[in-house]
This record gives sequence, C-alpha cells and structure tokens, in this order.
Amino acid sequence: MAGWFDFVNGQTLPASRVQDYLMDQTVMVFADSTARGTALPVPTAGMVTYLVDTGNLWFYTGSTWSLVSPPVVIPDTLSPILLIGA
Repeated sequence: MAGWFDFVNGQTLPASRVQDYLMDQTVMVFADSTARGTALPVPTAGMVTYLVDTGNLWFYTGSTWSLVSPPVVIPDTLSPILLIGA
C-alpha cells in the first residue's frame, strides 16, 4: 500500500494510482471468504472487507483476516447498495 492519500475535489487520479490510493482505502464487498481469497490472493495489511455471508467487516492484519471487534453488522436494507461494487 502506498500510504494515505487525501483526495481533493477536481484533482486527477491517474490509473496507475487507483490501486495504491483508491482500492486500498475502500471497503470491498464479497459474497464470502472464498470469493475474497480469489479476488485478493495477496492482501495488504490494513485492507477492510465486508462479507455478505457473515454480515460482518473483516480487516487484514498482515498475516490473517480478523473480524472487526465488536462486530459491525450492516443492515440488510443497505446490502443492495453495497453489492453494486461487488
């Protein structure tokens, strides 16, 4: 991960920086841990994901995925919104 980037309205984000600054600062949504493992074979420490099957947020410690504690459960009413980017 390239570090934190504060986005400024109107500033151009080159495609080469999308992974470094945009993808690593989002909550990625996956159906389950298998889908997450396929999409992120080499995750970066600090990544956060939401798994639809568990309904919880998980973060990558640098060596393992850990449940955010206390669990943050996303209400079902928001699931269709989250799945747009899945």
